[in-house]
Amino acid sequence: MKGSEDKKVRVTVDSNIRFRDYDIDLTSGRHGYPLLEEDMVIMEIKVPGEYPQWMSEILNKYGLEDQSFSKYGKVYLKSKELVPQAVKV
Repeated sequence: MKGSEDKKVRVTVDSNIRFRDYDIDLTSGRHGYPLLEEDMVIMEIKVPGEYPQWMSEILNKYGLEDQSFSKYGKVYLKSKELVPQAVKV
């Protein structure tokens, strides 16, 4: 994809992010548990300092807001959901 060139700005979009705590050899293929809902993506914007004006205008136009998101933290929370809770007898 090609668009505006601004060497100070880096934008990445991730989708279909998966995680697993088994079969962790990277040559084993793409499988595991989904990190996000099926229709969700993560857009990561890296820029030193403030957003350039053109980027602020685009984000405002589509109602996008800054949010903090940790893939590692999300995996930790989701993996806790997968572990059966101990039952007191």
